[in-house]
Amino acid sequence: MSEQVTVRFFAGVRETTGDAVTTARITDHDTVNDVLRRLSDVYGPRFRALTLSPEGLGDGVIVMVNGQNVRLGKAGDTLVHDGDEVAVFSLIAGG
Repeated sequence: MSEQVTVRFFAGVRETTGDAVTTARITDHDTVNDVLRRLSDVYGPRFRALTLSPEGLGDGVIVMVNGQNVRLGKAGDTLVHDGDEVAVFSLIAGG
């Protein structure tokens, strides 16, 4: 059985993907950036532009792994493990 993480999308990211939740396969030593790159192959260039930058995480998103904001640690280099929950929020949400 392959390892995977659950990825939940909120606000503008959800609008971009058209999905509230998905799963992503992972391998040993995968990071948040690896997961977002893999998902950008599914969701396209708009998703990639929103979530990633040449330096790592895009400036327009907040990413949490198991409820912890990754920017407070290793940011996009945060390792993910089987069963983790990754939540991706856009910084600006309409209301």
